[in-house]
Amino acid sequence: MKKFIIISFFALAFVACQRDFDIGSPTEEKLCLICFPGLRDTTIIQLYRTVPIGGRYDGDPLLKDAEVVFSVNGQTRPVEQAREAVGSVPAGCWFVAEALSPGDETEITAKIEGVAPVRASAKVPNLPPAFEYGLRDKEVEVRFNDSSGSGGSYGLAVQCEQSLEIDGKITVRTRNMQPYTAAVGTREISVMKDYYDAGFTGWSLWPSRTAYYGVRVWPTSDLGGTVVKLSMMLASANFNSNLDIDYEPEHEGAIEKRRYKVLLYHFSEEFCKYMAALDHQANNAYASYGIVPMMPSFSNVSGGCGVFAGWSVRESEWFENANLK
Repeated sequence: MKKFIIISFFALAFVACQRDFDIGSPTEEKLCLICFPGLRDTTIIQLYRTVPIGGRYDGDPLLKDAEVVFSVNGQTRPVEQAREAVGSVPAGCWFVAEALSPGDETEITAKIEGVAPVRASAKVPNLPPAFEYGLRDKEVEVRFNDSSGSGGSYGLAVQCEQSLEIDGKITVRTRNMQPYTAAVGTREISVMKDYYDAGFTGWSLWPSRTAYYGVRVWPTSDLGGTVVKLSMMLASANFNSNLDIDYEPEHEGAIEKRRYKVLLYHFSEEFCKYMAALDHQANNAYASYGIVPMMPSFSNVSGGCGVFAGWSVRESEWFENANLK
């Protein structure tokens, strides 16, 4: 009986490792587009050229000769490239200096000589429903009615603004409060959580619980019902990491003030799928040992790879709370 169980386990393991999917030609260069059109005054566009397996690219990484066209509701908008960092736009990124609104239909195309052009479209989701929030010790809970059936996902974050006065000089910084516990757990034999922890700046996204701009994301398909309650325990805002000692709150004579607000995000379905793939690749220990397949990266970019996905956010008023320090 013991021998039969061992043989059965290895048979299942080998079956689980078998999955066929098309990754395209490994010798073909492609464009990789990453953009999250949402409720910011500037839409930042990341555009890269992939390097084929065994290949090498010695050109300019900023892709200065790329042609990028961005439209909103069928109207083309000016697109610029930041050769150096400009405000919140990193060097080398493209950007559209125009605010978007909920419901806007956006479309983007990009091309460069010698590489197939890419195209994608995305809708900025409607604002999340009006919500109520409560704080008990260091746990935040939001409540709202979700009867739209719009799909996608919701995200929750608590933002902290620190005002620090030292020798008459005032420095103001913002961070999101970090979740106290990580998103952990397994479903069946792969890591599939009811929610994901991510770092999200409005233009870049990565799986992380300790990001300065962290958000916890729940797929709407897992919420159930029209009355939704989301909650999480909060740790610190982590202002003191990698900072000059002159700006530490422990500096003699420093005067520190903090205030907070709750952020409720509405992410598109494409955003949720992309986030789920990133989280699975980063945290699925079973896949790293070859027991289950690794989830391929999600992409809705035609002709290349990457993601073009919308988001919106509703914010509370600023408030003070001594328990959240």
